[in-house]
Amino acid sequence: MTNSLDALAERIGYKFTDESLLITATRHSSWIAENSVAENSIAEKSNAGNDGFESNERLEFLGDAVLGWVVADIM
Repeated sequence: MTNSLDALAERIGYKFTDESLLITATRHSSWIAENSVAENSIAEKSNAGNDGFESNERLEFLGDAVLGWVVADIM
């Protein structure tokens, strides 16, 4: 894990078991747009099994759906 993510884990007092989910959760799509050199380099990284620069949008939509379900269940 990077130093900033280690600091986050230490500050909140939680040991993340799946570091890839933490990295995805903290990566906004604007960061990907700013840090991507070209689409080809992203595809090459994905095919190589390395970091495919996935943003947090998938997790954001999942969280919104779960929150909506919980609120609807309570009402």
